[in-house]
Parts: sequence; structure tokens; C-alpha cells
Amino acid sequence: MKMSKKKRHQVKSRFYYLFWGAATVSVFAGQLYVGTGYRKMSDSINDLIKAPIILEGWLGDPKYPTGVIQL
Repeated sequence: MKMSKKKRHQVKSRFYYLFWGAATVSVFAGQLYVGTGYRKMSDSINDLIKAPIILEGWLGDPKYPTGVIQL
């Protein structure tokens, strides 16, 4: 009777795990970077929307003698 050795499948080197670990960390860091930029952009747009809009040049209108209309 012949004894056969069990063949190991998918033997991975240390480089394999280092590569995929570094790739995972870089993708995660990129997601944090993009998410932070998106949050900053959203906050600045919200500040812009909340700011008063002032129209000048209405000096001929008796309702607005100073020429400033705040919307």
C-alpha cells in the first residue's frame, strides 16, 4: 500500500499577506480622505446657503431707501 502525501494548496508567501494588507490600508485611508473632503464641502455649501443675500442698486424704490434688500 502506497502512502500519499497530502498536497498543500494555495501556499502563500509572506509577501502576499503584506501586499494585500497594505492595499487594504491604502483603500481605507483613501475612503477616509474622500469622506472628510466631502463633509467639508457639504459644510461650506450649507454655510453659503444660510448666508444672507444682499442685492444692491435699488435706490429708486421707495420701499428700500437705503438700496439694500436682504432676502
